[in-house]
Amino acid sequence: MIRKTTGSFVLHAFGTFKPRALKNPFRKGVNPSIDACLVSSSEALLPLALRRANCLPSVQEKAVALMRALEAKDPYTRGHSESVAFYSTLLARELGLETAFIEMLELAAYLHDIGKIMIDRRILVKPAQLNQAEATIVRTHPEIGVRLLSTLSMPVEIREAVLSHHERFDGSGYPTRLAGYDIPLASRILSIADAFDAMISDRPYRNRKELNRSLTELEAGIGTQFDPQLVPEFIRAIENSLR
Repeated sequence: MIRKTTGSFVLHAFGTFKPRALKNPFRKGVNPSIDACLVSSSEALLPLALRRANCLPSVQEKAVALMRALEAKDPYTRGHSESVAFYSTLLARELGLETAFIEMLELAAYLHDIGKIMIDRRILVKPAQLNQAEATIVRTHPEIGVRLLSTLSMPVEIREAVLSHHERFDGSGYPTRLAGYDIPLASRILSIADAFDAMISDRPYRNRKELNRSLTELEAGIGTQFDPQLVPEFIRAIENSLR
């Protein structure tokens, strides 16, 4: 069953932060052009980003700073984390989950790919499908991300969501091959939102997919990649947002 979960964190940990209704219902691509100085210096971004994040007073400001650092390294994902946050919170509201959980979920969405800041940029922007060795490297990003977030003392619920967002409902995902409801609810939500945004967005190696095809692919992943109860709720939320 879908469980309304607050976890062990408390609302005041996130200050007065409120989830934003992003004005980006169905983005159709991202602009690969970005400040050349930022891109050329991307390898030096991590220590700078961590120092900057450590100096910021709130969890949400730390999350946004790290997200922007990743976008500077990988311009093709510019806007991706915000879109994942939009779709994740859209689904969470459809489920009637608590405000505190939704706030945590949005921050986890901002940070879900932060481990990619340690991945070779040539792999991230490769204009073709990754080979097996490259894919293996990319699959390390959830664990790298959790280690980075641990240095900033991010709440454990955010770290757990980030670690498990590539687990699959049938247990064939990574990094720990969790299955079913052993996967945190936040991660199961992120998995759907992440996949959906990837489908409807341009990538270096393929063009975006049409909305109906993307929704059909989500349905095809029910019970294998995705939580069988969450996908219908997500599709309903998307359809409601189009009315």
